[in-house]
Amino acid sequence: MTSRFVGELRGQAAVVETVIMLILLIGFFGGFSAYAIAAHARAVVIGAATVAGRAAAIECGQGAVAWRADATRLAGEALKEGGLRLTAFAAAGAEPGTWFVGFAGTCGSGGDVSVTVDYEQLNLFPFLAPLVGQGPASGWGIALTSTAIYPVE
Repeated sequence: MTSRFVGELRGQAAVVETVIMLILLIGFFGGFSAYAIAAHARAVVIGAATVAGRAAAIECGQGAVAWRADATRLAGEALKEGGLRLTAFAAAGAEPGTWFVGFAGTCGSGGDVSVTVDYEQLNLFPFLAPLVGQGPASGWGIALTSTAIYPVE
C-alpha cells in the first residue's frame, strides 16, 4: 500500500519541480533582459554626451552663438538613434523618458566645455540600478547621467 502511494507522489513531484524551474527561469531571463536594456541605455547616454560635448567644444571655439542649442539637438538625436524613448525635455527624475542637457565651463581660448546628459530609464527591477553603476533606484526609473569635458577648439 505504501509503495503505491509513493509511486503516485513521484509523478506529482516531477510536476512541482517543473513549475519551480519554470518560475526560476522566467525570473532569470526577465532580470537578464532588463539588465541588458539598462546597460544599453547607459551606453547610449554616454554616446550622446560625447557627441554633444565634442560639438559644443568646436562650435563654442568658432564663436557660434547657438552652440548650446545645437549641442542639445545633437544629444537628443543621439538618444533617439540609440532607441531610447524620449517623452519630455525636462530635468531628469520626473518620469521615465525625460531627459536634460546641462552645460558648464568657459567658452574662451584655453577653456573647457562640460556637457552633462541626464536620462531617466524605466526600471522594472529595483536591483538593476546598482548593477549599472547608478546607486539605488527610486520609483520606476534609473537616473542615467554622463558628463563629457572637452577643451575649446
